[in-house]
Amino acid sequence: MNAIEFNNATVFLDKIPILRDINLCIEDGKIYSLIGPNGTGKSTLMETCLGFHPYEGDIKLFGKSIKKLPTHKINISYVPQEENIYRRLTVHDNIRLALAVKKSTVDMQKIFDVFPILKERQTQVAETLSGGEARQLAIALALVNLQKVILLDEPLTGLSPKMTKDFLNFIKEFREKNNLSILISEQNLEVADISDYICVLRGGQIINQFSGKEWSKLRKDEITRMVFGGAA
Repeated sequence: MNAIEFNNATVFLDKIPILRDINLCIEDGKIYSLIGPNGTGKSTLMETCLGFHPYEGDIKLFGKSIKKLPTHKINISYVPQEENIYRRLTVHDNIRLALAVKKSTVDMQKIFDVFPILKERQTQVAETLSGGEARQLAIALALVNLQKVILLDEPLTGLSPKMTKDFLNFIKEFREKNNLSILISEQNLEVADISDYICVLRGGQIINQFSGKEWSKLRKDEITRMVFGGAA
């Protein structure tokens, strides 16, 4: 069964179509990347999965139309582009607060088992974390109630090349350990390295879809023109 399925979906903001004729099937247990420049509708697509925007067509979550689901029953873990962390609290207190607010029964030690670097940094104030560590904390807070589907919106923004590589490796391992479906929106092309499938979004439409193997055979200049337009 597909985790998320878009069937001829057109999404509106203030009655203006922002995404048009979206057809996309996100298979259970796979990583999909949604690649495109800023302003092309990547974040809007993710927010629509959460029931935040009106649309025509159909969008299903594990076979059920999200139009028929109250937003609080759309069981998706969402990590927005803006980090949802309290920078003046310690790592430990950030997690403790998230557990309390979400009335989660998850044991904090289980979170530290998944995010060992956060256990090492638990007494540190969040604003002292590296970019990659802060991203892991943001994900940990979003995943206090871990769902089978995770949406990551521009998670590589502001990360150094080394942090980017480490973070992508972490996401790949995290998916494998937990058998999750993950959709990542990015303009950083490196996200394709861990993706089972890559979708290119431009002008509010998906213009191409590739398997990871197909993508790896494309020339760099072909990819640059396709994603960003103009000369490589």
